[in-house]
Amino acid sequence: MPRPDDGARNDAAQKVILIAAADCTGHGVPGAMVSVVCSNALDRTVKEFKITEPGKILDKVRELVLETLKKAKAIFRMEWIYPY
Repeated sequence: MPRPDDGARNDAAQKVILIAAADCTGHGVPGAMVSVVCSNALDRTVKEFKITEPGKILDKVRELVLETLKKAKAIFRMEWIYPY
């Protein structure tokens, strides 16, 4: 039976653990909202897009956050035009 160090790649034997720390203390509700948007973008980047390199993670998270904020801005504008 081949061992992982024999050159044979075994996906079950290779695990990657990624840790992220962020702080929005003191920014109130807007900081909390951005934290949620960033957390979701980080999850999507790693799980959906399978990106594990730190620089590429940050690039994709930035892209997803901007995309989300643009959508939210468009929805907010629509609410002013068509109030419920």
